[in-house]
Amino acid sequence: MIINVGGNVGVYPGTAFTGRASTTISGNVHLADNAVIKAKDDLVSAYDDAAGRKPVTRIPSELGETSLKPGVYDSADGTF
Repeated sequence: MIINVGGNVGVYPGTAFTGRASTTISGNVHLADNAVIKAKDDLVSAYDDAAGRKPVTRIPSELGETSLKPGVYDSADGTF
């Protein structure tokens, strides 16, 4: 099976890119270099920021034609 990936791909920690031979990548491969370490750090910061935002507004899972204002939302069953 060949996997197509659009954009850059990074691995951190470690440098093992299992399946690389069967992957077509349109961007660059970053193996534990500064670019992927920065991307990982930015992802952790964004996650921590979102996880710490309050108040959380509970909304139904079915959002059909709903307009939401900026904020943090969750659903009773954990999915949208």
